[in-house]
Amino acid sequence: MALRVAFFLPPGVTALDLVGPLQVFELANNEIDRPYRFEFCALSKTVPVAGHLLFSNLVSYEQIK
Repeated sequence: MALRVAFFLPPGVTALDLVGPLQVFELANNEIDRPYRFEFCALSKTVPVAGHLLFSNLVSYEQIK
């Protein structure tokens, strides 16, 4: 069974705020027998970041338990 890691994306998040930690967990997945499963949540389904990039299909923060 995978270990669950939930990333919260607040308003004003930058791409590096997410991608840096995500990359660390992804590298760790290559080293452990019980991999991580990622979930991405926010206060809305879409969060804008710099350069008009959108993180979308996010889980509602209230749904994370």
